[in-house]
Amino acid sequence: MFAIQAAVSVVTAGLFASIFNIHLPMQVITAVILIIAMIVLVLGRYAALDIIIKWVIVALALSTIVAVIYAFGAGFFDKSSLSGNFDWSKHADILFLIAFVGWMPAPIDVSVWHSLWSLAKEDQLGKRPAMKQVLLDFNIGYIGAAVLAVGFLSLGALIMFGSGEQLSPAGVVFSGQLIKMYTHSIGDWAYPVIAIAALTTMISTTITCLDAYPRVLSHSTVLLFPKTKRLNNYSKKLYWIWGLVVVAGSLLLLGYLSGSMGFMVDLATTISFVTAPVLAILNFRVITHNHVPAEARPKKWLIVYAWMGIVFLSGFSLFYIFWQFVLPVFR
Repeated sequence: MFAIQAAVSVVTAGLFASIFNIHLPMQVITAVILIIAMIVLVLGRYAALDIIIKWVIVALALSTIVAVIYAFGAGFFDKSSLSGNFDWSKHADILFLIAFVGWMPAPIDVSVWHSLWSLAKEDQLGKRPAMKQVLLDFNIGYIGAAVLAVGFLSLGALIMFGSGEQLSPAGVVFSGQLIKMYTHSIGDWAYPVIAIAALTTMISTTITCLDAYPRVLSHSTVLLFPKTKRLNNYSKKLYWIWGLVVVAGSLLLLGYLSGSMGFMVDLATTISFVTAPVLAILNFRVITHNHVPAEARPKKWLIVYAWMGIVFLSGFSLFYIFWQFVLPVFR
């Protein structure tokens, strides 16, 4: 939790500092972003998150699509230069793949987050949304995230790959390098497009995580300690408490690992990857359990697809653990 929140927040802070030319320590900028985001979420809760994310996603989608179309049209695409570069024997290639799969298109935690957002929407509307509406919301978000992920991967392959640029571990420098590589290849006119795409991506991710973790932890606290329901306005109080814990823990971790933003991102994505099989199995057990109405359970093809995903994630995770921790012992 702290690794993921710290990673997305420091990248957001780096982009803010680079785009708006802010000369402050990264920890200070990150703290300001987290505190403002937390206040907005506590005051507005789900309604605020819902409105913010809708506008952010529209800006993100449009700017990303424009950038990808232009990158392809500008003649950067070369099949020969994009094939045969991955090597299973290379340590760096394996680490990148693990980090990539960990968040592509999103961590498996998202299913739990979406469940609680659905409950929040139910409270907001005063009625339970239809199953079709809930599934539509999830599919738009998840499939949309997958499409945008492919878009950013394409931009990286078309523009960043082969540029010779050594990316800095420092947040502000890295963010500046990232945007300059795009504008250098596409043109200076693309700066606003790339800046908006990158910044809106990270703002939405930071706000989403900062809402999701306190929400999940508040719900878990009530399940584990039912007596907390006796507190007046217990839901908001727990949300505040856990929100402060997430912010404080993330800032402490950021202070400890402030020298390398890249390592923090890799740590967060790798943790997500390694825990994915456990979360996938728990998700599968929940949605196929007897307490779920038959009409709400996944269709047979989805169950087969889920098992394929579980086998793949489990096998890949075991391979990574063996390759990273067991194999070096025998070398």
